[in-house]
Amino acid sequence: MRPQQGGTLISGTFAMDPMVRTFNFRWFRFMAVIGGGGALATVRGTLSSSDGNSHSLLGIIIPLAMLCFGFVLIRFGRYLARNEARFPTDFLVQTLDGRERL
Repeated sequence: MRPQQGGTLISGTFAMDPMVRTFNFRWFRFMAVIGGGGALATVRGTLSSSDGNSHSLLGIIIPLAMLCFGFVLIRFGRYLARNEARFPTDFLVQTLDGRERL
């Protein structure tokens, strides 16, 4: 809130919570290092063995699925919040009998 000629200016920002941002960074870093290493080890083991075990594909599929889940979760959250920036403005205009800054 800042005083301004003719009233008070209320401003703010909308962003992801810092804890969520930190968790996402750690999640994707973990998936890149541990999941990627596990997937590479699985590929190496599958290529070097001749039996073609179907369980060896899990070492590739699970890290890839976890990585995709992280991306989808972020995109879904952004989809749900697509109109949220408008809500506080409408609320303040209605509650405080204010007007939008042009």
